[in-house]
Amino acid sequence: TIEANVTVNDREQIQFNLNEGPYEVGMKFTADQGYDYEATAQAIYDAVVASNSLNIPYDQMTVEYNTDPTGTFDLFKPLNETDATGLVKFGTGTWEIRISWPGNQEYRGNSVTVDVTTTDNRIASAVALKTGVSFTYNMDPAVMEQAIFDNVIDWDSSILPKKDTLSLDNFTIEYYGEVTYLGSGIDVGSSDWSPIGGKDVSLGSLELARIPQMGAGENQQIQVRFNGNADYRPSETAEGTVTVNKASVKVK
Repeated sequence: TIEANVTVNDREQIQFNLNEGPYEVGMKFTADQGYDYEATAQAIYDAVVASNSLNIPYDQMTVEYNTDPTGTFDLFKPLNETDATGLVKFGTGTWEIRISWPGNQEYRGNSVTVDVTTTDNRIASAVALKTGVSFTYNMDPAVMEQAIFDNVIDWDSSILPKKDTLSLDNFTIEYYGEVTYLGSGIDVGSSDWSPIGGKDVSLGSLELARIPQMGAGENQQIQVRFNGNADYRPSETAEGTVTVNKASVKVK
């Protein structure tokens, strides 16, 4: 029998080398303007971490935010999850962010916690409209919307993505129409903004009125708004007037 002193060493622990703060990161967006949480998480990691001692790749890291806005409790969740109440959601603002690696058989894990401010740094968009534009009435509202898209939007003066990358789905187009009693065509005496194809209007608790489809007429008010995408923020609403000419009709 022998007795000896033995030193048991722990595994080497990963160390994070951080970039100099403060940390500000632009949120990443999907094509339909939802938050791209995975891309945002990687952008946060890239902004905060310069390197790590074990050269562990990003895809093995975990990026979380503290769902306790006071920072009193450590209630960290992935960016795409909310707190227990569903009221705290990750988005633009200043957040306590935890970046961690769990470790493996050879190396101990570690984490760093920093404050990160997330912003919407997409390009600010703007819609400009031409004046004095006219087009012909069509029974299909989509055809009239396409005429506004093609002829009324001043693409040279607007701040928008290239026209050939956009479609009607990227815009909200409305006109200022008279409210009529449903089925009668009699004006109620009020007006409101409506899609080109018209909309039902509630009078009290009953839907008894409707703004009809945009018809023929001079100096009709329209408004156009770009809905935004992954690279451009939604625009302010641009207002203008157009003339809708009567369509030629043939009876045979």
